[in-house]
Amino acid sequence: MSASKLLALAALLFMGCTDSLVGGRCAQGWIETADLRCVRSDAGAPDSALDGAPDGATMADANSNPDARDGDVVGEDVPCVEPLVRCGGLCVDLQSDALNCGQCGNVCTTALCNGARCRVERAGHLVLIGHDYEESRSAQDAILVNAVALGTRASLRVLTFTRGTPAARAARVNAIVANTFGAARVRFTPLADERALSRELAIDRYDTLLVYDRPDASVEQSRALGASWRDAITSYCRAGGNVVLLDGDNSAAGNWMIADESGLLPIADAQTADNSVIVLRPAAAEDAVSSGVEVRFTASLHTMTFGADEMHAVFVDEAQPERAAVMHRAVLP
Repeated sequence: MSASKLLALAALLFMGCTDSLVGGRCAQGWIETADLRCVRSDAGAPDSALDGAPDGATMADANSNPDARDGDVVGEDVPCVEPLVRCGGLCVDLQSDALNCGQCGNVCTTALCNGARCRVERAGHLVLIGHDYEESRSAQDAILVNAVALGTRASLRVLTFTRGTPAARAARVNAIVANTFGAARVRFTPLADERALSRELAIDRYDTLLVYDRPDASVEQSRALGASWRDAITSYCRAGGNVVLLDGDNSAAGNWMIADESGLLPIADAQTADNSVIVLRPAAAEDAVSSGVEVRFTASLHTMTFGADEMHAVFVDEAQPERAAVMHRAVLP
């Protein structure tokens, strides 16, 4: 969510629109609904540009103006960039905007919107793994399964992103998870269009978003993808979702930029080991991502390490403990 919208939401909450679960109430001129939303008493319908359209509908030719972004103030004749729609002069994403959740004017008293519905915050996760899984190793496989299955029980619903990933590599990752977790208990659903992430990534539809290593991605593509996914990933994690990013074999650009752009896991830099041998050791043995993993193991070639604060490091390079190969940010309420 943009800074302007956060300030607007904070002002609204200060005026009296607080969490209804703890006895709060909506501000004057607003009505609180049963599903934790503050709705304008004199207008609950979408903006005129969307009159008659279903909730979540997008404007025609929405991608014709690349300069109209989430939270931007736009003129009446300027279309918003898909999947954004116009609400009160702003371009917003109805899937994740807590001020316009599901339709214009629906304000979440919990300050959290995911999948076009107001949510109560729960613990979520963002895991960055510096392995591309070009080859399989027991310790690395265990890390992958631990990360993808964080917080799950009987079944695992995984939304996957494959653009820029060799098909064989994606299939190998899926096989590792299915063979360990149980093929009958895992369902992988590819994300066909990266612009549709905010619409697809709902906490009641998927347990985990899995982004495979993308060796052909450019710096510009990775940064742009991270920026466009920022609100969707943040709201999903805050609602209890799990995001796993795999990265390796590319020191110039990679999925670590998605973590960095999200703001949930800032990364200073990334570098590949190339043909060097890296021995990894746990920096946080109690972390769920390291459960059942060998205390010390040799990583595969092309492992990526990341410069970041040690608070979120799970496995680090034994020779350079300031560099982590696996990082985990628990997104707590």
